[in-house]
Amino acid sequence: NQIIKRNFEAALKIWTIYVRANPQDPIGFYNLAVAAEALGRYKTSIENYWKYLQLIGNTADKAELNNKIMTLEQEQ
Repeated sequence: NQIIKRNFEAALKIWTIYVRANPQDPIGFYNLAVAAEALGRYKTSIENYWKYLQLIGNTADKAELNNKIMTLEQEQ
């Protein structure tokens, strides 16, 4: 909800708490990565996109996320 409202600081806090409580839920890591990316915290975003990919396994957006990770690595 906070991501939709574009309140990324609140979203980052909420999703950080969520993934600590639910470390096997890939969606939590994805949302945490999105919030971190929006705040320009690229290292955190990259780490959480990788964790999402590790947990989710094969996903249709894997190539897209790999490209996003490479772009974020260049922007660090």
